[in-house]
Amino acid sequence: MSTDRPPGASDRGTGWAHGGGPEPTTPSPGGPARRRIAIVAGGVVAVLVVVLVVLLVGGGDGDDRRRLQATGSTQGVPDASGVGRLGSRAALVQLRRRMRPEDTVSDISLTSFHAVASMISPSGGGRTLAITDMPDGDVDVDGDGTTGGSTGLDGDVPGAELDVDAPARLLAAVLRAVGPETRPRILEISARSTDDAGDRSGGLEWKIDVGSVSDEGTWIGDEHGRHVLRPSDGMPAPPEGSRGPALPPDGVNASSLVRPTALRAGLDAVGERPGATGGVTFVRVEPKELYVSFVQPLGSPDAEGLERIRTRTFTVDAAGGIEVDEVLRRARRSEDGVGVPIAAIDPDAPLRALRTIGRREGRDAAAEVRAVEFRAPGTFSGASTGWELELRDGKRLSTWTAKPDGRGVRSGTDG
Repeated sequence: MSTDRPPGASDRGTGWAHGGGPEPTTPSPGGPARRRIAIVAGGVVAVLVVVLVVLLVGGGDGDDRRRLQATGSTQGVPDASGVGRLGSRAALVQLRRRMRPEDTVSDISLTSFHAVASMISPSGGGRTLAITDMPDGDVDVDGDGTTGGSTGLDGDVPGAELDVDAPARLLAAVLRAVGPETRPRILEISARSTDDAGDRSGGLEWKIDVGSVSDEGTWIGDEHGRHVLRPSDGMPAPPEGSRGPALPPDGVNASSLVRPTALRAGLDAVGERPGATGGVTFVRVEPKELYVSFVQPLGSPDAEGLERIRTRTFTVDAAGGIEVDEVLRRARRSEDGVGVPIAAIDPDAPLRALRTIGRREGRDAAAEVRAVEFRAPGTFSGASTGWELELRDGKRLSTWTAKPDGRGVRSGTDG
C-alpha cells in the first residue's frame, strides 16, 4: 500500500500525522453529544434565518405592528405614527393589500392616527379604504366601486403600483431641508392624482404639510416621493447625503438654475426625455425654473404655405422635476424657425455675461439676475437672437443682451 499523501489531504483525522498508520477506531465519548449540539445549533441558525427574512420582506399585520411598537422618532417625528417613516409605510402596505387590481388611486391622506385612500373603479364608482386607529387598526372598506357614473375624481395609478416608500422619502427630504436642529410638526402627508405631463404626472403628487413650528409650510414630491420642493418659493430639498437648511433659489446661489452646473443638468435632463424632438427655439432660465421650447413641423405645407407645427415646452424646477406642455397649431415655419439642437445651448453663457456686466458696472450682477432668455437665430421675427438678461437692483430693472456664447454684452433699456 502506498503511503503517498493524496493531493490536498490533511493531517487531521487521517493518520498521516502518526507515521502513516491508521488511527484508532474507538469512538470518542463526546461524539454523540457533539452531534446533538451540532443539530440543535443548525436548527437555531435556520430559525434565525427565517426571522431575518420575515423582517426584511415583511410579515403579517401583527409583525408590522410589533415592529412599530419598538421604534423611536426621527427629528422629533414619531417613526410609528401615520406620518412617520415606518408608520406611513406600514399604513400603505395595509391599504394596498385591500386594493383591487382593477382600481386606481385617486387620493390618499395620512395623519398621525389615520390613513385613508380613495379608489376609482373602471366604471367610475368610488371605494374608500380607511384605517382609523394607527398603528393597530384594521382596514375598513366603504363602497364597492360598482356604482355607475363618475365620482368627479381621477385616478391613474393602479393600487398594485402604489409606492409605499414615497411618504418616507418625502419626509426624509423635508427633514433635510429644515435642518437637523428643527423639530417640525407634521400635520398631514397626502397624495392626489395629477394629469400634468412629466415627472409629477401620470400618477400621484405627494404633499406634506408642516405646522407652524417654523416657516416650512407645504412641500411636494412626485409619485415616488422624489424631486421635493417648497412651491411657495421653489426651494428644493437638499439631495440625499447632504444637510440643510436649504436655500431658496436666488441669483446664482447653490439652489439656482442659473448656475452653469445646474443649467447644464437641466438641459441634459430635458434632452433625454421622450418627445424632446425638433429644434430649440426658446429657453428661459429663472433661479427656480427652466423653460425649454421645441418646435417640430408635422407634415408638408398646404397650398397656403401653412403646416401643422407642434410646440413642446418642458418646465424643470430646482428639484429636478419636469412637466411638459404641448400645443399644436397651423402656421408658417418661417414664423417660428427651426431652432437649434439642445446641445448647442451654452450653459456657461449666462454667467459669463453676468460677470461682464458686473465688471463694467461695478455691481454684483449675478446676485441681481431675475431671468435670462435665449432665442435661437432665425426665430421670433423682429426679436434679438442670443441671450437677453433681466437684472433688478431694488426697484430698478435693466436689460442686457449677449451673443449665444455669452460674449458681446450690450446694454438694453433701463426701466
